[in-house]
Formats: sequence, structure tokens, C-alpha cells
Amino acid sequence: MTKKIKCTVVKAFNNNVILVKRKDNKKEEVLVGKGIAFGKKEGAAIKLDPEKIEKSFVTYGEKFEKEYFSLIDEMDGEIIRVCEEIISIAEENLGQLNQHIHIALTDHVSFARERMESDMVIEFPFLEEIKILYKDEYKVAVKALEILNNKLDTKLPEDEIGFITMHFYAARENTNVRNTYRNVSLINELIDIIQDELNIELDPGDSNYIRLVNHLHFSIERVNNNIDVQNPLIESIKSEFNQAYSVSDKLSEKIKSELDLEISEAEKGYMTIHLQRLNDVNSL
Repeated sequence: MTKKIKCTVVKAFNNNVILVKRKDNKKEEVLVGKGIAFGKKEGAAIKLDPEKIEKSFVTYGEKFEKEYFSLIDEMDGEIIRVCEEIISIAEENLGQLNQHIHIALTDHVSFARERMESDMVIEFPFLEEIKILYKDEYKVAVKALEILNNKLDTKLPEDEIGFITMHFYAARENTNVRNTYRNVSLINELIDIIQDELNIELDPGDSNYIRLVNHLHFSIERVNNNIDVQNPLIESIKSEFNQAYSVSDKLSEKIKSELDLEISEAEKGYMTIHLQRLNDVNSL
């Protein structure tokens, strides 16, 4: 027989979410499970069957507790339960995520369902880019959308895969979703500049497109993290591949205007080589 967990109810938020203080380690934990909090009163000493606990986590910090508890106080308990199931799957595949994912993802899903019920469509325009940049997070997001639609009996659109992917990536890298979206949007704009300047059309499914997206991403990451690169051939590159260098100059100006980051000559040189190769391939 499974040993039951002895604890005291601190607060029952809804039928599916409860905050308890465990008797064995004296720690407060949020427990999530279908009907786990039904009929539980604050201050009551209870024994819980571990098999009914779908998710448990310890909250850290007063700010997080205040935000999370405020959220679940007004949230549909089933959304919380399903989102916690998804977060568990994400952590199994992606590793430990920043605890803010418990707030961010749940709030996003609730709002997404409200939008859908009100016939408000918000498209995610960068699905191809994030599929390349954040492929592990993307795979989990595909599964997450399937779970949401099945268990919440809803029909959230494919665009939600993009938004959920960004939440996973932000939580994995301890950054915020706004920065992630901004960077993906910038890469999309840089690709538009490249296509216009080189008069080429790139296929998102092509290996050259994938290499380009990755190159732009890592260039921005290197500059953002102050990683210096050396390029002893920069003068030869500038003179030999004049058009491609001119395009890399325009890309650098765009990055500077959007992110206030200065692109080095060496980094421009590597961009130029990549653009020249791209131009050669598309000229065949």
C-alpha cells in the first residue's frame, strides 16, 4: 500500500490546485491533480494519496508566490492542471525550466482560449524560423497543443505552437518571451533584406535557408554575449565580394537599430562569405 502524505492545507485554490505544508519536511508545496483539493478546508490536517498528485513544486520567492497564487485564484482549475501536465512533459524533454513558466504558460493558454471563443485570431508569423532555431522546444510544443486541444476540448490553431515554443525557450534560457519574439522577428526582417538586395527568393524548407537562419541567429548571439571573432581575410573579402559585403553592412545597420549592438568587421566578413555562397547557389 502506498504511504499517504501527511500535510496541512494552507489554501485550496480550486478543485485541482492546493497549497499545503508537508509534515515530513515542513515545506510548502503546490500540488496539482484532478479533484485533489475538493472539500479541503484551510488549516485542516489531511492525508493525500501520492497517486492522485499529478504535479508538485515548491515555490521560491515572495514575488513568484504572489503572482502565481493571484493567477490560480481566478483561473479555471482544469487549465492549470493541463498546463502543469505539459510543463512536466517539457521538463522531461528539455530539462529544468525557470519557475515563471508556471505563470507565463498558464496565463497564455487561458488568454488563447478566450481569444478563440471570441473569434479573435492572432497569427504567429515565424513558424518556419522557430522550427529551425528552437527545434527541441518546437517538438514539445507540438505535443503540448495536441494535449491542450484534447483535454480542454478546444481547437487552438497551429499558430499556438509558435507561442508555446517561445515560452519553453524563454524558460529554458532564463530570458523573457518578449526578447525571444523580438530576435526571431529581427531574423525574419534580415532575411527579407537579403532577398530584396540579392534579388533571390528563399525556400524555408531548403537547407540553405536553414543554414542562413542559424548563421544569423548565432551572429546575433555572439555579439549579444560579447564573443569576439577573428577574421584575418576581412580586407580581401570586402574587395572580392563587394555586393555581398554591402548587404552584410545593411544587415549590421538593421541589427544596430533594433538591438543597439555593434557588429564587428570580422563578423561582417563571415556574414559576407555566407551571403556570397547563397548568391552563388541561387545564380546557378
